[in-house]
Amino acid sequence: KSLLGKSRPTRFGSLCCRSSAPRLALRPLSTRPRASMTVPPTSTRSAMGVILVSCGSVAPARQLIDSGNTRWPSCPHFCPDSFIGDGYCDQTCNSAACLYDGGDCGHDGGFEPYTCSGCTALGYVWCPGAALCYAQPSVSRPGDSDMCPYSAWVNSSGCDSKYESISDPLYEPNQWAYDLINVEPVWASGVTGAGVTINIVDLGPDHTHPDFEYKYDSEASCPRSEINIDNHGTTCAAIALASANNECSRGVAYDANLSKCSFRENSLEEMMSLHSPYALETNMISSNSWGVVPCSELDVERRSRFRRLQTCPFAPVAVVGTSPCDSCTDSWLPGSCDSTILEYCTNPYNYEADEECAEWTHLWTECSFQHLNPLQVTYFMRGVHSGRSGLGIVYVFAAGNGHGEGDDVNHQLFQHDRFTYFMR
Repeated sequence: KSLLGKSRPTRFGSLCCRSSAPRLALRPLSTRPRASMTVPPTSTRSAMGVILVSCGSVAPARQLIDSGNTRWPSCPHFCPDSFIGDGYCDQTCNSAACLYDGGDCGHDGGFEPYTCSGCTALGYVWCPGAALCYAQPSVSRPGDSDMCPYSAWVNSSGCDSKYESISDPLYEPNQWAYDLINVEPVWASGVTGAGVTINIVDLGPDHTHPDFEYKYDSEASCPRSEINIDNHGTTCAAIALASANNECSRGVAYDANLSKCSFRENSLEEMMSLHSPYALETNMISSNSWGVVPCSELDVERRSRFRRLQTCPFAPVAVVGTSPCDSCTDSWLPGSCDSTILEYCTNPYNYEADEECAEWTHLWTECSFQHLNPLQVTYFMRGVHSGRSGLGIVYVFAAGNGHGEGDDVNHQLFQHDRFTYFMR
Protein backbone atom coordinates (compact mmCIF):
# COMPACT_ATOMS: atom_id res chain seq x y z
CA LYS A 1 0.00 0.00 0.00
CA SER A 2 2.21 2.77 -1.23
CA LEU A 3 -0.69 5.13 -1.89
CA LEU A 4 0.95 7.91 -3.80
CA GLY A 5 -1.90 9.90 -5.26
CA LYS A 6 -5.43 9.63 -6.59
CA SER A 7 -5.33 8.24 -10.13
CA ARG A 8 -5.51 4.68 -11.46
CA PRO A 9 -3.92 1.78 -9.55
CA THR A 10 -0.46 0.70 -10.66
CA ARG A 11 2.12 -1.72 -9.33
CA PHE A 12 4.65 -0.08 -7.04
CA GLY A 13 7.18 -2.66 -5.98
CA SER A 14 5.47 -4.54 -3.22
CA LEU A 15 2.50 -2.28 -2.73
CA CYS A 16 -0.63 -0.96 -4.41
CA CYS A 17 -0.43 2.70 -5.20
CA ARG A 18 -1.76 5.67 -7.09
CA SER A 19 0.58 7.16 -9.62
CA SER A 20 -0.05 10.91 -9.59
CA ALA A 21 2.40 11.95 -6.86
CA PRO A 22 6.11 12.71 -7.41
CA ARG A 23 8.03 9.78 -8.87
CA LEU A 24 11.61 8.70 -9.08
CA ALA A 25 12.34 8.79 -12.81
CA LEU A 26 14.66 6.33 -14.51
CA ARG A 27 15.93 6.64 -18.07
CA PRO A 28 13.46 4.81 -20.32
CA LEU A 29 14.67 1.61 -21.91
CA SER A 30 12.88 2.40 -25.16
CA THR A 31 13.58 5.12 -27.70
CA ARG A 32 9.95 6.17 -27.98
CA PRO A 33 8.39 8.61 -25.49
CA ARG A 34 7.41 6.89 -22.26
CA ALA A 35 6.25 7.85 -18.80
CA SER A 36 8.52 7.85 -15.79
CA MET A 37 8.91 4.51 -14.12
CA THR A 38 7.77 4.12 -10.55
CA VAL A 39 10.35 2.19 -8.57
CA PRO A 40 10.05 0.59 -5.13
CA PRO A 41 11.53 2.24 -2.02
CA THR A 42 14.81 0.42 -1.66
CA SER A 43 17.90 1.57 0.18
CA THR A 44 18.93 4.80 -1.56
CA ARG A 45 21.23 7.64 -0.68
CA SER A 46 20.37 11.31 -0.94
CA ALA A 47 22.75 14.19 -1.47
CA MET A 48 22.76 14.93 2.24
CA GLY A 49 24.16 11.51 3.04
CA VAL A 50 20.99 9.92 4.34
CA ILE A 51 20.06 6.29 3.66
CA LEU A 52 16.39 5.64 2.98
CA VAL A 53 15.61 2.19 4.30
CA SER A 54 13.09 0.12 2.38
CA CYS A 55 9.64 -0.03 3.92
CA GLY A 56 8.23 -2.34 1.27
CA SER A 57 8.19 -5.55 3.27
CA VAL A 58 4.44 -6.11 2.98
CA ALA A 59 4.45 -7.62 -0.49
CA PRO A 60 1.58 -9.00 -2.59
CA ALA A 61 2.83 -12.10 -4.36
CA ARG A 62 6.33 -10.70 -3.99
CA GLN A 63 5.67 -9.62 -7.56
CA LEU A 64 7.26 -12.18 -9.78
CA ILE A 65 6.94 -15.78 -10.69
CA ASP A 66 10.64 -16.29 -11.29
CA SER A 67 13.25 -15.08 -8.85
CA GLY A 68 14.87 -12.08 -10.47
CA ASN A 69 12.48 -12.07 -13.45
CA THR A 70 9.92 -9.40 -14.33
CA ARG A 71 7.31 -11.43 -16.20
CA TRP A 72 5.16 -14.55 -16.04
CA PRO A 73 6.47 -17.49 -18.09
CA SER A 74 3.44 -17.42 -20.38
CA CYS A 75 3.89 -13.71 -21.20
CA PRO A 76 4.85 -13.66 -24.89
CA HIS A 77 8.35 -12.70 -25.91
CA PHE A 78 7.12 -9.74 -27.97
CA CYS A 79 6.23 -8.01 -24.67
CA PRO A 80 9.71 -6.90 -23.45
CA ASP A 81 10.46 -6.78 -19.72
CA SER A 82 11.19 -3.07 -20.03
CA PHE A 83 7.58 -2.37 -21.07
CA ILE A 84 5.98 -3.94 -17.98
CA GLY A 85 5.11 -1.45 -15.25
CA ASP A 86 6.80 1.55 -16.89
CA GLY A 87 3.77 3.86 -16.73
CA TYR A 88 2.81 3.45 -20.42
CA CYS A 89 0.04 1.13 -21.64
CA ASP A 90 1.55 -1.27 -24.16
CA GLN A 91 -1.17 -3.27 -25.92
CA THR A 92 1.28 -6.10 -26.66
CA CYS A 93 1.54 -6.60 -22.87
CA ASN A 94 -2.14 -6.04 -22.05
CA SER A 95 -2.97 -9.57 -20.86
CA ALA A 96 -3.24 -11.44 -17.59
CA ALA A 97 -0.03 -13.34 -18.35
CA CYS A 98 1.80 -9.98 -18.61
CA LEU A 99 0.03 -8.54 -15.55
CA TYR A 100 -1.94 -6.27 -17.90
CA ASP A 101 1.32 -4.48 -18.59
CA GLY A 102 2.05 -4.40 -14.87
CA GLY A 103 -1.12 -2.37 -14.30
CA ASP A 104 -0.15 0.27 -16.86
CA CYS A 105 -3.31 -0.36 -18.90
CA GLY A 106 -5.62 0.26 -15.95
CA HIS A 107 -7.27 -3.18 -16.17
CA ASP A 108 -9.15 -4.15 -13.02
CA GLY A 109 -7.75 -7.64 -13.43
CA GLY A 110 -4.22 -6.34 -13.07
CA PHE A 111 -4.10 -7.71 -9.53
CA GLU A 112 -5.36 -11.18 -10.45
CA PRO A 113 -2.00 -13.02 -10.41
CA TYR A 114 -1.49 -11.72 -6.87
CA THR A 115 -4.34 -13.80 -5.48
CA CYS A 116 -4.78 -17.55 -5.26
CA SER A 117 -7.66 -17.62 -7.73
CA GLY A 118 -5.86 -15.35 -10.19
CA CYS A 119 -2.63 -17.31 -9.92
CA THR A 120 -4.19 -20.73 -10.34
CA ALA A 121 -6.36 -19.49 -13.22
CA LEU A 122 -3.11 -18.99 -15.12
CA GLY A 123 -2.23 -22.63 -14.49
CA TYR A 124 0.26 -21.97 -11.71
CA VAL A 125 0.41 -22.95 -8.04
CA TRP A 126 -0.01 -20.64 -5.06
CA CYS A 127 1.63 -20.54 -1.63
CA PRO A 128 -0.59 -18.55 0.77
CA GLY A 129 2.10 -18.50 3.47
CA ALA A 130 4.22 -16.08 1.44
CA ALA A 131 1.89 -14.98 -1.40
CA LEU A 132 4.06 -16.71 -4.00
CA CYS A 133 2.84 -17.75 -7.44
CA TYR A 134 5.14 -20.12 -9.32
CA ALA A 135 4.79 -22.39 -12.30
CA GLN A 136 5.59 -25.22 -9.88
CA PRO A 137 6.40 -25.43 -6.15
CA SER A 138 9.76 -23.89 -5.35
CA VAL A 139 11.84 -23.44 -2.22
CA SER A 140 14.82 -21.89 -3.97
CA ARG A 141 14.97 -18.52 -2.22
CA PRO A 142 16.03 -17.87 1.40
CA GLY A 143 13.07 -18.31 3.72
CA ASP A 144 10.82 -19.97 1.14
CA SER A 145 11.43 -23.44 2.55
CA ASP A 146 10.17 -22.24 5.95
CA MET A 147 7.12 -20.36 4.70
CA CYS A 148 6.36 -22.48 1.63
CA PRO A 149 7.32 -26.12 2.08
CA TYR A 150 6.19 -28.33 -0.79
CA SER A 151 3.08 -29.32 1.16
CA ALA A 152 1.91 -25.68 1.35
CA TRP A 153 1.41 -25.13 -2.39
CA VAL A 154 -2.16 -25.32 -3.67
CA ASN A 155 -4.05 -25.30 -6.94
CA SER A 156 -7.50 -23.80 -7.51
CA SER A 157 -9.22 -26.31 -5.23
CA GLY A 158 -7.06 -25.17 -2.33
CA CYS A 159 -7.90 -21.46 -2.49
CA ASP A 160 -9.48 -20.06 0.69
CA SER A 161 -13.11 -19.12 0.09
CA LYS A 162 -13.07 -16.37 2.73
CA TYR A 163 -11.67 -13.90 0.21
CA GLU A 164 -14.81 -14.20 -1.90
CA SER A 165 -16.57 -12.02 0.69
CA ILE A 166 -13.70 -9.51 1.04
CA SER A 167 -13.99 -6.63 -1.42
CA ASP A 168 -10.44 -5.33 -0.92
CA PRO A 169 -8.48 -6.70 -3.92
CA LEU A 170 -5.14 -6.62 -2.11
CA TYR A 171 -6.13 -8.01 1.27
CA GLU A 172 -5.33 -11.58 0.25
CA PRO A 173 -1.89 -10.77 -1.22
CA ASN A 174 -0.92 -9.17 2.08
CA GLN A 175 -2.35 -11.97 4.22
CA TRP A 176 1.08 -13.57 4.60
CA ALA A 177 2.41 -10.45 6.32
CA TYR A 178 -0.59 -10.21 8.62
CA ASP A 179 -0.04 -13.84 9.56
CA LEU A 180 3.65 -13.28 10.29
CA ILE A 181 2.85 -10.70 12.95
CA ASN A 182 -0.45 -12.37 13.94
CA VAL A 183 -2.30 -9.07 13.71
CA GLU A 184 -5.80 -10.24 12.75
CA PRO A 185 -6.66 -11.50 16.28
CA VAL A 186 -5.47 -8.12 17.58
CA TRP A 187 -7.82 -6.30 15.21
CA ALA A 188 -10.62 -8.66 16.18
CA SER A 189 -10.11 -7.73 19.84
CA GLY A 190 -10.71 -4.07 18.96
CA VAL A 191 -7.10 -2.89 18.94
CA THR A 192 -6.69 -1.02 15.65
CA GLY A 193 -4.53 1.95 16.58
CA ALA A 194 -7.40 4.25 17.51
CA GLY A 195 -6.17 7.10 19.69
CA VAL A 196 -2.53 6.56 18.71
CA THR A 197 -0.52 9.14 16.76
CA ILE A 198 2.46 7.90 14.76
CA ASN A 199 5.04 10.45 13.72
CA ILE A 200 6.63 9.43 10.40
CA VAL A 201 10.12 10.93 10.14
CA ASP A 202 11.09 10.61 6.51
CA LEU A 203 10.81 12.26 3.11
CA GLY A 204 7.07 12.86 2.96
CA PRO A 205 4.57 11.27 3.43
CA ASP A 206 1.80 12.64 1.25
CA HIS A 207 -0.57 13.70 4.00
CA THR A 208 -3.23 14.71 1.44
CA HIS A 209 -3.76 11.16 0.19
CA PRO A 210 -7.28 9.74 0.73
CA ASP A 211 -5.90 6.87 2.80
CA PHE A 212 -4.72 9.43 5.35
CA GLU A 213 -7.96 11.44 5.20
CA TYR A 214 -9.03 12.77 8.61
CA LYS A 215 -5.87 11.28 10.13
CA TYR A 216 -3.34 14.06 9.68
CA ASP A 217 -2.46 16.17 12.71
CA SER A 218 -0.60 19.25 11.52
CA GLU A 219 -0.04 20.57 15.04
CA ALA A 220 1.85 17.41 16.03
CA SER A 221 3.88 17.58 12.82
CA CYS A 222 7.13 19.45 12.39
CA PRO A 223 7.05 22.95 10.92
CA ARG A 224 7.71 23.13 7.17
CA SER A 225 7.28 19.36 6.75
CA GLU A 226 4.20 19.84 4.52
CA ILE A 227 6.37 21.10 1.68
CA ASN A 228 8.24 17.80 1.44
CA ILE A 229 6.35 14.93 -0.24
CA ASP A 230 8.06 11.70 -1.30
CA ASN A 231 7.22 8.13 -2.25
CA HIS A 232 9.39 6.59 0.46
CA GLY A 233 7.72 8.35 3.37
CA THR A 234 4.28 7.71 1.89
CA THR A 235 5.00 3.99 1.65
CA CYS A 236 6.25 3.81 5.23
CA ALA A 237 3.20 5.67 6.52
CA ALA A 238 0.84 3.47 4.51
CA ILE A 239 2.25 0.25 5.95
CA ALA A 240 1.85 1.69 9.44
CA LEU A 241 -1.57 3.34 9.34
CA ALA A 242 -3.31 3.51 5.96
CA SER A 243 -7.09 3.32 6.27
CA ALA A 244 -9.05 0.09 6.03
CA ASN A 245 -11.12 1.42 3.13
CA ASN A 246 -11.32 -1.79 1.07
CA GLU A 247 -9.14 -0.42 -1.72
CA CYS A 248 -5.47 -1.36 -1.35
CA SER A 249 -5.18 -3.49 1.75
CA ARG A 250 -4.61 -1.61 5.03
CA GLY A 251 -2.02 -0.44 7.50
CA VAL A 252 -1.16 -2.45 10.59
CA ALA A 253 -2.63 0.26 12.86
CA TYR A 254 -5.24 1.41 10.39
CA ASP A 255 -7.13 3.65 12.83
CA ALA A 256 -4.03 5.50 14.04
CA ASN A 257 -3.45 9.19 13.33
CA LEU A 258 -0.57 10.60 11.29
CA SER A 259 1.94 13.32 12.01
CA LYS A 260 5.17 13.81 10.15
CA CYS A 261 8.59 15.40 10.10
CA SER A 262 11.12 15.68 7.30
CA PHE A 263 14.83 15.14 7.89
CA ARG A 264 15.37 17.36 4.87
CA GLU A 265 13.45 20.31 6.31
CA ASN A 266 13.70 19.82 10.06
CA SER A 267 16.44 19.71 12.66
CA LEU A 268 17.00 16.66 14.84
CA GLU A 269 15.54 18.55 17.77
CA GLU A 270 12.34 19.22 15.82
CA MET A 271 12.15 15.66 14.56
CA MET A 272 12.33 14.24 18.05
CA SER A 273 9.02 16.00 18.82
CA LEU A 274 10.60 18.84 20.74
CA HIS A 275 9.25 21.56 18.45
CA SER A 276 6.17 22.11 20.63
CA PRO A 277 4.66 20.92 23.93
CA TYR A 278 1.66 19.61 21.98
CA ALA A 279 3.84 17.44 19.76
CA LEU A 280 5.71 16.08 22.77
CA GLU A 281 2.40 15.23 24.39
CA THR A 282 0.63 13.82 21.31
CA ASN A 283 3.14 11.74 19.35
CA MET A 284 3.33 8.23 20.76
CA ILE A 285 5.62 6.59 18.23
CA SER A 286 8.42 8.10 16.17
CA SER A 287 8.96 5.91 13.09
CA ASN A 288 12.33 6.34 11.36
CA SER A 289 13.15 4.28 8.26
CA TRP A 290 16.35 6.13 7.47
CA GLY A 291 19.91 6.36 8.66
CA VAL A 292 23.08 8.32 8.11
CA VAL A 293 25.68 7.05 5.66
CA PRO A 294 28.28 5.42 7.92
CA CYS A 295 31.20 7.64 8.87
CA SER A 296 30.83 10.26 6.15
CA GLU A 297 28.76 12.76 8.09
CA LEU A 298 30.85 12.39 11.23
CA ASP A 299 34.01 12.77 9.18
CA VAL A 300 32.78 16.12 7.84
CA GLU A 301 31.80 17.26 11.32
CA ARG A 302 35.09 16.08 12.79
CA ARG A 303 37.22 17.89 10.22
CA SER A 304 35.22 21.05 10.66
CA ARG A 305 35.65 20.87 14.43
CA PHE A 306 39.38 20.21 14.22
CA ARG A 307 39.86 23.24 12.00
CA ARG A 308 38.19 25.43 14.62
CA LEU A 309 40.37 24.24 17.48
CA GLN A 310 42.62 27.00 18.78
CA THR A 311 44.11 25.23 21.78
CA CYS A 312 44.92 21.66 22.73
CA PRO A 313 41.65 19.83 23.42
CA PHE A 314 43.24 17.02 25.43
CA ALA A 315 43.90 16.91 29.15
CA PRO A 316 47.19 18.70 29.88
CA VAL A 317 48.44 15.82 32.03
CA ALA A 318 48.21 12.20 30.89
CA VAL A 319 47.35 9.34 33.23
CA VAL A 320 49.93 7.21 31.45
CA GLY A 321 52.76 8.64 29.31
CA THR A 322 52.53 12.21 28.03
CA SER A 323 49.64 14.30 26.79
CA PRO A 324 49.45 15.23 23.08
CA CYS A 325 49.44 18.82 24.31
CA ASP A 326 53.15 18.46 25.04
CA SER A 327 54.16 17.69 21.45
CA CYS A 328 51.30 18.70 19.13
CA THR A 329 51.25 22.44 19.55
CA ASP A 330 51.09 23.75 15.98
CA SER A 331 48.04 22.15 14.35
CA TRP A 332 45.08 19.93 15.15
CA LEU A 333 44.14 19.18 11.55
CA PRO A 334 43.64 15.47 10.80
CA GLY A 335 46.95 13.83 10.05
CA SER A 336 49.12 16.42 11.75
CA CYS A 337 49.63 14.55 15.01
CA ASP A 338 47.80 11.26 14.53
CA SER A 339 50.51 8.88 15.73
CA THR A 340 50.95 10.73 19.04
CA ILE A 341 47.20 10.91 19.64
CA LEU A 342 46.81 7.25 18.72
CA GLU A 343 49.41 6.14 21.25
CA TYR A 344 47.88 8.34 23.93
CA CYS A 345 44.18 7.51 23.41
CA THR A 346 44.52 3.77 22.88
CA ASN A 347 45.83 3.50 26.42
CA PRO A 348 42.66 2.50 28.34
CA TYR A 349 43.49 4.68 31.33
CA ASN A 350 43.94 7.79 29.21
CA TYR A 351 40.82 7.00 27.19
CA GLU A 352 38.73 6.62 30.34
CA ALA A 353 40.03 9.82 31.90
CA ASP A 354 40.10 12.09 28.82
CA GLU A 355 36.73 12.63 27.08
CA GLU A 356 38.47 14.14 24.05
CA CYS A 357 39.74 10.71 23.01
CA ALA A 358 36.19 9.76 21.99
CA GLU A 359 36.49 12.30 19.16
CA TRP A 360 39.50 10.49 17.71
CA THR A 361 38.40 6.86 17.60
CA HIS A 362 38.64 6.95 13.82
CA LEU A 363 42.41 6.55 14.27
CA TRP A 364 42.11 2.96 15.50
CA THR A 365 38.67 1.77 14.41
CA GLU A 366 37.36 1.16 10.92
CA CYS A 367 34.59 3.65 11.51
CA SER A 368 34.01 6.24 14.21
CA PHE A 369 30.29 5.97 13.60
CA GLN A 370 29.61 4.94 17.18
CA HIS A 371 27.76 7.44 19.31
CA LEU A 372 25.47 10.44 19.30
CA ASN A 373 26.74 13.60 20.85
CA PRO A 374 25.38 14.49 24.33
CA LEU A 375 22.93 17.09 23.01
CA GLN A 376 21.39 14.60 20.58
CA VAL A 377 21.02 12.04 23.36
CA THR A 378 19.24 14.71 25.40
CA TYR A 379 16.54 15.01 22.72
CA PHE A 380 15.76 11.29 22.90
CA MET A 381 16.00 11.25 26.68
CA ARG A 382 13.49 14.07 27.01
CA GLY A 383 11.05 12.34 24.66
CA VAL A 384 11.33 9.05 26.56
CA HIS A 385 11.10 10.61 30.01
CA SER A 386 8.67 13.49 29.42
CA GLY A 387 6.67 12.60 26.31
CA ARG A 388 3.00 11.67 26.69
CA SER A 389 2.82 12.95 30.27
CA GLY A 390 5.68 10.74 31.34
CA LEU A 391 4.67 7.58 29.46
CA GLY A 392 7.31 8.37 26.85
CA ILE A 393 7.62 8.46 23.08
CA VAL A 394 8.74 5.18 21.49
CA TYR A 395 11.55 5.86 19.01
CA VAL A 396 11.81 3.12 16.38
CA PHE A 397 14.58 2.99 13.78
CA ALA A 398 15.04 0.60 10.89
CA ALA A 399 18.01 -1.70 11.26
CA GLY A 400 18.76 -1.04 7.60
CA ASN A 401 19.37 -3.00 4.43
CA GLY A 402 23.16 -3.20 4.56
CA HIS A 403 23.93 -6.31 6.59
CA GLY A 404 25.20 -8.08 3.50
CA GLU A 405 27.70 -5.26 2.97
CA GLY A 406 28.94 -5.43 6.56
CA ASP A 407 26.70 -2.86 8.25
CA ASP A 408 26.27 -3.46 11.97
CA VAL A 409 23.70 -1.70 14.17
CA ASN A 410 26.22 -1.77 17.00
CA HIS A 411 28.11 0.90 15.06
CA GLN A 412 25.13 3.00 13.97
CA LEU A 413 24.46 6.33 15.62
CA PHE A 414 20.73 6.16 16.17
CA GLN A 415 20.20 2.43 16.24
CA HIS A 416 22.34 1.57 19.22
CA ASP A 417 21.39 4.44 21.48
CA ARG A 418 19.82 3.32 24.74
CA PHE A 419 16.70 5.42 24.12
CA THR A 420 15.79 3.93 20.73
CA TYR A 421 14.61 0.59 19.35
CA PHE A 422 15.79 -0.83 16.07
CA MET A 423 13.87 -3.34 13.99
CA ARG A 424 14.37 -5.26 10.75
